[in-house]
Amino acid sequence: MTRYSLPVIVGDKVEFKRAHSGSWRDISQARVVAYAPRSADDLVGYFTNFASFLEGYPESTSRTLTEILTNNLMWKFIGTTPPGADPDYLIGNLNFVISVISKASANHKALLIQALANYLTSPLLQEATQILNVNDQQSPKPDALSRFRITIEEFCLSALQVDSSKAPQLLMLVASFLEKAVLAEEDRQFVDKIFKVLFQAMTGKDGDVSNLVAKDGLRHSMRIMPEQVELCGETFESDANLQPVVFGKAHESCSDYLDQYYHLMKTESFAPIQEVIKEYQEGNLKPQDHHFRCLYTHVSLVGVNTLWTGLSLSLKFQTPRKVDWKRSSQLMYGNLLALSMNQDFSDTIWLTILHRDLEILQKDSVVLVKICEGNAYSNAQIIDQLMKFGGMAVMLESPSFFLSNFPVLKSIRDMDLENYLLKVCL
Repeated sequence: MTRYSLPVIVGDKVEFKRAHSGSWRDISQARVVAYAPRSADDLVGYFTNFASFLEGYPESTSRTLTEILTNNLMWKFIGTTPPGADPDYLIGNLNFVISVISKASANHKALLIQALANYLTSPLLQEATQILNVNDQQSPKPDALSRFRITIEEFCLSALQVDSSKAPQLLMLVASFLEKAVLAEEDRQFVDKIFKVLFQAMTGKDGDVSNLVAKDGLRHSMRIMPEQVELCGETFESDANLQPVVFGKAHESCSDYLDQYYHLMKTESFAPIQEVIKEYQEGNLKPQDHHFRCLYTHVSLVGVNTLWTGLSLSLKFQTPRKVDWKRSSQLMYGNLLALSMNQDFSDTIWLTILHRDLEILQKDSVVLVKICEGNAYSNAQIIDQLMKFGGMAVMLESPSFFLSNFPVLKSIRDMDLENYLLKVCL
């Protein structure tokens, strides 16, 4: 908790840590663990004061940014929609994020990436259409769309400078706005421009806007392993892209066929662990539940191995209850694991079980895992984080087998339609 973060108000939940002496006078650290609701005006006041502070004390900018960028809870809260939110608030909120990005230096990049990830997983931008009142019945203020256009474009460009891997996520947000909004011609020109920028960031090449929103174009650019926005959003089963299998008639196109089976396979692969993660995040993972056995705590790195199978990690863990590993189906070869250092899965690292030695499991609670291809972090970053936060990580196991699904997902995603031999049969 710092002087630069959101000021504490009545209703905030604050956690205090005492020094080793145990005296109440020796409180060494305090942090907010839950923010009470704030009005849009309260948050605008904070944004304004923060901007004034940065302008008035430029020599303190680096320390100030370091302190607020490490406040993951605040960035998630800023990304929510407060009571009284209107177009002015939405634009002011985006300008606050843009100003933080613009003031940050290269030393802040890792912190910026984490803060941006927390912000983008929150619902504010997904609810932009409702805030702007862009629909058939209502019209926003005359200049609201114009100012929002300019601001969201600047936000997208700033976010891409921080982390170009966020391009697919930003593209989905802008596409959602396009889908729900009734846009004038100048608005559509803006969307075309943004789509081109985001598509280029994803693919490294210019693209035709008519192909940007095509399912095939998006599928080729998508990361197979789910990002935070997918895990915390709607369930995979309720995804609008998940369509019933077509029987007795031809598919509209080869792209539709591949897209359908890509989403079916992704749902089969990740819906079970998404359910477990949601139960954990909501505090509903109870000892009597079947999914409780999928939880592993105090995870730490105890070894790094280079085998013919590639890089692998030896992880030590604790289980909430005793496990008979000889009879258990837990931690079987090929099972999918989700690992989180901060214990809320906003920083999910994907792993698969490479080997389970019954004797070592029984004696030391150690298992050999492989880092999945397609994580948001490099192998070096993952190892570094495990070494820094050893014993603090939490791990959840998917109750379904994953290893055989990944190569199929990858093949469908990367399929070249021009050379797809079965397209004449579809």
